[in-house]
Amino acid sequence: MIDFNIEAQRLLSELPCRAVFRHPKSFSRLPAVSFYTLSEAPAMRADNKELVQEGYLQIDVWADKPSEVGSTAARVNEIMEKNGWLRQFSMDAKPETGGVYHRSMRFAKAVTEI
Repeated sequence: MIDFNIEAQRLLSELPCRAVFRHPKSFSRLPAVSFYTLSEAPAMRADNKELVQEGYLQIDVWADKPSEVGSTAARVNEIMEKNGWLRQFSMDAKPETGGVYHRSMRFAKAVTEI
């Protein structure tokens, strides 16, 4: 089994902003990116062995300005696609209290090197 959170942390460390698990504890340093695994499951088995694992990651972008959300989300998408992840969904969410802008993104990947 592959822990997709570990892969997300490694990939998102390429960003010029901080990447945190689940949700930022504070919004004092923006932009920021948060991530967590939505699901992981065997996608194919043979001879009692898992051959393919499928996973879905939730990645959220948080920023003070809508333009920062957009540019950070574009960079996240570039990094993830370069590493075999497929963006399935992206949407702007209602701004958080205090004018923090937020975009949710969902990525999927099937891995054969388990």
